[in-house]
Amino acid sequence: MSFGLSRRRGVCLFIVVVLASIVAYWASISSAALDHAGEATGWILFTVCLFLLLFNVRKRMPAFPVIRAHYWLQAHLYLGLFAGIVFFTHTEWRLPTGLLDWALWLVFVIVFVSGVVGIVLTRIVPSRLNAHGERVIFERIPAFRAQLASEVEALVLRSVREAASSTIAELYAKQLLPFLSGPRNFRAHALSVTGHRRNLQREFDAVRRYLAPEGNALLDEIEERVLAKDDLDFQYTWQSLIKGWLMLHLPLSCAMIPLLAVHILINYAFSLGAL
Repeated sequence: MSFGLSRRRGVCLFIVVVLASIVAYWASISSAALDHAGEATGWILFTVCLFLLLFNVRKRMPAFPVIRAHYWLQAHLYLGLFAGIVFFTHTEWRLPTGLLDWALWLVFVIVFVSGVVGIVLTRIVPSRLNAHGERVIFERIPAFRAQLASEVEALVLRSVREAASSTIAELYAKQLLPFLSGPRNFRAHALSVTGHRRNLQREFDAVRRYLAPEGNALLDEIEERVLAKDDLDFQYTWQSLIKGWLMLHLPLSCAMIPLLAVHILINYAFSLGAL
């Protein structure tokens, strides 16, 4: 990250904190004096949430001529943090009481926390994927996995014919076939633990000493493909995390707007009824 970019992000974060602090301070004074702070912070929150939801519309319009997607993303991130502070200011940092308020509170908290998780994921995932083989489109991973499994099977059959040995075939039946049959070690990849990969390499090393040179050459080719499949599993894990996060964050963000609207209508209805 360049110094200029880091400085701009720091300035944006500082502005968000200052604005949120002003809102929180003003709300504390107003609630004591005029009792309009809840209404004002509620409308601020509703407006900000509408703008945040527009980011999804912007993503579906790559040729949108007014503002570049990068700036929309930055505005989405910082306004999301601002919305979180305004929300807790609006609720006066207390738990809700009614059923609707609980639903709205839970939806907002999940959206906010998942948004923070999304910020972290979008920062660390690209570098992690680049460190584990060539980047692969998520939808094409199963096809590449099946191709590697087919190539390993062909090499194992070659080892039986050319090396006249069943050693590699036994390794394939006991260890490699289950590993190649689908995605494996999801939790280990999510935690960036590599013990399973070292275990695979030790299995290959244990077999290698029993093979003739031609058998070792075939085993090297098999090992290369098995480790490539492990890299595919890593990419599958982290891309699944990104897609799973979006499947949680986006629908709940959309559901939050009608909940906010109902909350506003009910509060105004009670206010008018009290007059």
